[in-house]
Amino acid sequence: MTGGETGIAVGIGLVVGVIPGIFGVGGGFLMVPLLHVFAGVPIPLAVGCCSAQSLGTVTTGMLHRRASGERSLRLAWLLLPGTLVGIELGIAMLERTKHSSGVLHVADRALPLMETVQLVCYLAIMLVLAAVVALETYYNVDEHDSHRRGWLERFPLPPLVALPELEGRSVSLVALTALGVLVGFLNGGFGMGGALLLVPALVFLFGVPTHRAVAVTLVSSFLAGFVSTASHAYRGNVDLRLVCLLLLGGTLGAQAGSRIAARLSSRKLRRWFAWVILASTTIILARLWQLFA
Repeated sequence: MTGGETGIAVGIGLVVGVIPGIFGVGGGFLMVPLLHVFAGVPIPLAVGCCSAQSLGTVTTGMLHRRASGERSLRLAWLLLPGTLVGIELGIAMLERTKHSSGVLHVADRALPLMETVQLVCYLAIMLVLAAVVALETYYNVDEHDSHRRGWLERFPLPPLVALPELEGRSVSLVALTALGVLVGFLNGGFGMGGALLLVPALVFLFGVPTHRAVAVTLVSSFLAGFVSTASHAYRGNVDLRLVCLLLLGGTLGAQAGSRIAARLSSRKLRRWFAWVILASTTIILARLWQLFA
């Protein structure tokens, strides 16, 4: 790895590291496109390194939660089986891209099939994230939501399980498993921890109070990140040098992000986060335009 490539990797880690420092969510949705577009890292390798880097960040958060005694384990364990299935499905998809040499013919142009498909998938995810941010802003979710009822409570699909996180109310185990599969697929296939979707899903669909949903997401992300990183490493999708550079930049970025967040109101944080999603979407569109041009 040359000096220029090292600087780019640290810079990407720095930029992405600011995101959890400011917004409290992982930056996998931005890191993989940045690594692929600006550093030329193949998407499977970028996803594996992103999973390993995020595991370090989540571990720090886990230790903090353990010290404060704020943990929500049962719901996280119930999500785990579906998450493991989703991780393996996502990684299996990536493995096909590594060994695929197919092309997509569009307007007399031969495009790399799997890269085009993956970038389109990332673009779709960005649009979903934009919708999630808009939903959270519209409903103005805050910490005073301990009595919120989940949308899925109107349609209880057995088997049901009572959870302490919901003060004894029951939720559908099938719905929890399906949510775990989706989060695991995003983790294994796209390097996303799933927090951006898991927190609002727990709040709106299952009625979990926001602060507990964050704690559940942290534990779930740690378990998923550990399994995903091990699976990617086994398949050769992790470069330890790159991971260390990303962690170095991410540590510095998180510290800067925390200082910035302390000076911003909730409304400004949401607005800034919308700009981050827009920037990520623009990068993906630019790469797709380059492929089609």
